[in-house]
Amino acid sequence: MSYYGLNLNIEFVDVAGAAYTLTEADNGKIIRFNTAAACTLTLPEQATASLPEGFNAQFRNAHAAPGQITLATEGTDTLSGAGTVTNDSSKLNGVYLETAGTPNAWVAVGDFA
Repeated sequence: MSYYGLNLNIEFVDVAGAAYTLTEADNGKIIRFNTAAACTLTLPEQATASLPEGFNAQFRNAHAAPGQITLATEGTDTLSGAGTVTNDSSKLNGVYLETAGTPNAWVAVGDFA
């Protein structure tokens, strides 16, 4: 993908179903939900998922997919900035996720409904 002359190596994971759980392979990728149904993005328990330090991913609705995305955590993990993302057909809503640097903590920043 080229953006203002920069060659960006962005990888996408396209999700057509109603649920998706992040894995180590999603590190640095953009998760795109392409469904009108409500979806759940599950953040795995860090203690059991073997996520690398600094794990991060973004997620959003694909353009014109009106579904709502809800974040869920596993185990004792906590999430700061929790919410749902609802697509507005005039823009692409998106949220950035990362492990928070402390055990069992996630941070989400972005365009929540």
